Amino acid sequence: PEAGLVVLPVVLAAAGLPPLVVAAAVPLVMPVDWVLARLRTAVNVMSDMLVAILLDRSAAAGAQNLHELGGSFLSASRRRKIGAPGGITRSRVPRRSK
Repeated sequence: PEAGLVVLPVVLAAAGLPPLVVAAAVPLVMPVDWVLARLRTAVNVMSDMLVAILLDRSAAAGAQNLHELGGSFLSASRRRKIGAPGGITRSRVPRRSK
């Protein structure tokens, strides 16, 4: 369970609520906490995907801009191996050879 659910009975008891009220409050809060946890997870996953997309687009745009300026960081033979006019495509990024 979430850490808040573990601490909730302690806080309610410290606030002076009777044990029956504390015991009744925890099951009422659990479904709400479960829904909120799923929403937090969804927001976290969406933000991770957004950052990955933005990084991918900025890397592709940076590589394209570098090629347009005439300063490609890849040799001509390496660009031919990759098969892209600028040396990099969004679907295939060159890997470092060992």
